[in-house]
Amino acid sequence: MYPAVLVVNAVKKEADGICGMLRSAGYTPCIIDSLEGVEDAVDANNCQAVLLDLDSFEVSNRAVRRITHRFPEVHFLCTSRKPFHPELEDAIGFHFYACMQKPIDPVELRYWMKCIHQKMEDKA
Repeated sequence: MYPAVLVVNAVKKEADGICGMLRSAGYTPCIIDSLEGVEDAVDANNCQAVLLDLDSFEVSNRAVRRITHRFPEVHFLCTSRKPFHPELEDAIGFHFYACMQKPIDPVELRYWMKCIHQKMEDKA
């Protein structure tokens, strides 16, 4: 079993679907439905990655920067139905490891998780 992955999504059905994909790939998913709980959840679950849904919340560059700087060893990925988020140019360009368009392709999700896992193993 791989390390924990935090799924931050206010839409329960979407979050459950992502968690199912993660479980089938051998990851331990944790769900929270608000941005306010991200830092505590990452600490409590020793998360390797965070999947942040940009459609569920108002997300700012400042909020993403604060969270990613607090956890430089954690890989942050974003998901969205929209192909562009010009208001998050800084966050997407510098703070997110990858961006995935919804609906999430299980093969793409596994690919990014494998890349993260390999990167973590290379550091060890």
